[in-house]
Amino acid sequence: MRKIHGRAKGYDIVKGTRMWLAMLSATATLLFSGGAMAQALGPLFGIDNETETSAERLQILPDGFFSNFPTSSAESIAVEADTLVLDADSNKVIARGNVQLSYNGFLATADRAVYDRSSGALILIGNAAVKDPDGVVYTGERIEVTGDFRQAFVEALEMQTTDGALITADSAEYKDQVEAILINGSYAPCGYCTDVHGHKIGWRIKAATIILNQEEQTLYLEAPQLELLGQPIASLPFLWLADPTNGRAAGFRFPKFDYSEKFGARVAVPYFHPVDDNTDLWLTPMLMSRQIFMLDAELTHRFEQGSTTVRAAGLYQFDRTAFAGNVGDRDWRGAIQTSGTFTPVENWKAGWSYLAFTDPGFIPDYKLSGFDKIDDAYVQHLSGNTVFDARVQQFRLLGEVTPAQQAQQGLTTPVIRLDHVQELQNGLGQIAIEGDLIGVTREADHGTPPFIYGYQGNKIHGSAEAIWSRQMIVPGGLVITPYLGLRVDAASYDGASAQLPVASSLFSATPIAALDVRFPVIGIDGASTHLFEPIAQLVYRGSSTTLPGITNDNAQGLIFEDSNLFSFNRFSGSDRQETGLRLNVGGQYQANFADGSWLRFVGGQSFQLAGVNSFSIFDHGQTGNSSGLETANSFVVAGLQASFAPGVEVGGKFEYDVANSSVVRGALATEVDISGYTLSADYFYLAAKPARGVLSDTHTLRASVGVPVTEYWTVNAGGSADIVAANWTKASLGAVYDDNYLTYGANYEASQDLGTFQIDHKFSVSFALKGLTD
Repeated sequence: MRKIHGRAKGYDIVKGTRMWLAMLSATATLLFSGGAMAQALGPLFGIDNETETSAERLQILPDGFFSNFPTSSAESIAVEADTLVLDADSNKVIARGNVQLSYNGFLATADRAVYDRSSGALILIGNAAVKDPDGVVYTGERIEVTGDFRQAFVEALEMQTTDGALITADSAEYKDQVEAILINGSYAPCGYCTDVHGHKIGWRIKAATIILNQEEQTLYLEAPQLELLGQPIASLPFLWLADPTNGRAAGFRFPKFDYSEKFGARVAVPYFHPVDDNTDLWLTPMLMSRQIFMLDAELTHRFEQGSTTVRAAGLYQFDRTAFAGNVGDRDWRGAIQTSGTFTPVENWKAGWSYLAFTDPGFIPDYKLSGFDKIDDAYVQHLSGNTVFDARVQQFRLLGEVTPAQQAQQGLTTPVIRLDHVQELQNGLGQIAIEGDLIGVTREADHGTPPFIYGYQGNKIHGSAEAIWSRQMIVPGGLVITPYLGLRVDAASYDGASAQLPVASSLFSATPIAALDVRFPVIGIDGASTHLFEPIAQLVYRGSSTTLPGITNDNAQGLIFEDSNLFSFNRFSGSDRQETGLRLNVGGQYQANFADGSWLRFVGGQSFQLAGVNSFSIFDHGQTGNSSGLETANSFVVAGLQASFAPGVEVGGKFEYDVANSSVVRGALATEVDISGYTLSADYFYLAAKPARGVLSDTHTLRASVGVPVTEYWTVNAGGSADIVAANWTKASLGAVYDDNYLTYGANYEASQDLGTFQIDHKFSVSFALKGLTD
């Protein structure tokens, strides 16, 4: 055996092989690899581009096939062959027997290699195989690169990507970096689509001819055929599409099908037209069996700082009776939306969105996605320790909505939020600054007493808060963090509501002082660790103004639980604030065990020691009422999360009324996933709270299970029940096949309204092709 490095006498092997390898690499990259071929074939059948871990598959070459190749330096070619001959008469260099070439990460092998010095053609003949630096492997009986290295030909192609996808063809030809042609080609993300047990899996696309034209940006398939589990199930005489490897190629995209009783069977065929390099136009005509025709159009223009979009959809309804008596009972219906976003300077972003429609039911009636039901104009800043957001918003209701209901929605003019944290030098702590400004305009009251969620009229409320804090660790491990700050509020309301007819204004200043004391203790038991941390907080807010916003428009959500036990202000917005002197006590325990299991527990209680208890002052939305914080001694709250075995997690929360020795709120949940067997179950309890409209105890139970019956088939069942009513509310049963490349199944679901005892039935089927990668 002879080994030749660099130049053989009379033969520029470096130049010739380098050009051949580069050309072959380009061919594989542009034509066959997961990028081009998978993207080209994928969208033809509406394929999902998810990547999932595959079952074991056969490989076209065994592991270690390329492990004993010659190595080359950065700029040289290493070649091994039984014989290497220069044929002076034909001006060809011929390598015979166990030919191996290595260059710059490329490896190639064949029974025989021929390089024509006159034409520049290089041919690998017999058991030819190539592996590129990315690990992609392709084989053929004959691999030929001809002429000026702008054309390539592979006979009996088999190419396998690093994720196992297999592309085959009787022959593959690549011309002038413009056109790729596969004869009797196929693509399969599951390789040979046979698992280690010999079972057929996944899907495959075959075509008599596949032509990808880079210049015309088109993909043509002659006699395309889709196979599932090794069986052909769909075919077409031909199919022409815009090149899916180019997302901006003009042409039709894969059609979408759906059905509704109101518009009938529908097929939508998107068409894309690139107006110029920075402008895109989408036209989506829709044919419907009941309403005949609709057009959905979208125009997007991009510029250096951002982009703008205008979208419109509309139709003439040929059958108005489908919407008789509803807001959609009209001839012409439609909607138009304009939106934009741009970055005027670094760290700043601005934008807007505005929607107009003939009626609020149009968008949901025709199942149109992508429309934003919040009109807004905004500017944002994000940098370092600063976040700023300012916007004007109008909230819209969609569906069967009356003008009176729409008038109850607020217009915020404006809503502004600023958060900034300034770290002080020399370990002196930090200062946190928060600012809020909210203006609300509402044409009508939202709700009726005792639950009014918004008042008619105009209201504006501004607040600013600055708090200094510094964490200190004293000898012995005690962690002490003092807080000192001030909050200032100013608000005004015009009194337009008949429920609150007095115009008023307000100014308040609230000094804030707090002390957070913790004593973390860590214990180590071999590979297990334990953290015990008792916590005590003393929080003082020197004000009796619990509703500084006059009306409560942004702080109506309040649930006392373990997640906000150690919070200095549990209200969700600036319109409400805690007041007086409050003590929060409790602690947490965390454990990580040697076997991988873990546990976390948090619990405690809060006490109002002095001053006005803000939670005992109920506003127009009844915020704070029956919250567990309205008395001097709060309810006890706790939360537990744990995993005691791989695939098994449990959790629970509860709220306990010490005075009445009763649980007022509780929840338990578990998630199990072991060897394909799954269980999800949860239980929720809420004691009656007449003051909040909950007139009786609530007990609900929900569970679902999944049982694998074969390697790829799983049966799923689930349901939920109202224990108080002693009746079920939902039940489902289904089966699904999933081999990580192909999934399909069927499901039945029944829902029961316990008020009317009406049962709704829903049947669904699912189908997805998976396994494609970019």
